[in-house]
Amino acid sequence: MEQPKYRFEDLHLQSDKNYTDINDTIVGFLFDRDIIVPFDIQRTLEDIINNMLAEHLAETQQVLYPSDFEVSISMEMDTRTNKVIISTYIVNADDLNLHTEIDTDTLHDYGRTKKYFFTELGCIVLNRIGQLQKAANVKGWLAS
Repeated sequence: MEQPKYRFEDLHLQSDKNYTDINDTIVGFLFDRDIIVPFDIQRTLEDIINNMLAEHLAETQQVLYPSDFEVSISMEMDTRTNKVIISTYIVNADDLNLHTEIDTDTLHDYGRTKKYFFTELGCIVLNRIGQLQKAANVKGWLAS
């Protein structure tokens, strides 16, 4: 029995488009289908998920297929340590709750991953500020 490996495109991402966490210690975002994810970072995320599924198979002898679970992936930075973490959950209605956190410093090409994090976070925050300005009927350089 072998756990199939899945591509990023095969996964059912559990996401809340309104989630952006900016507070005293954690800054981050959830991945969803609207976020552009470069190919190399998609492969990193796939590796994390496929490793989690393989470990689950080794422990339970249960093969999981994309229809069996949803994935929630966030990238967050702890501002106390300046560490960028990829936090991944694999869940389903049958109480499956797998979780892992990967420090991006341990990944191959961690510099590119961190650069992607800050670029994407900046885009999300600027877009959100523009939406808030527009909703508040404020004319600024972000709202049109």
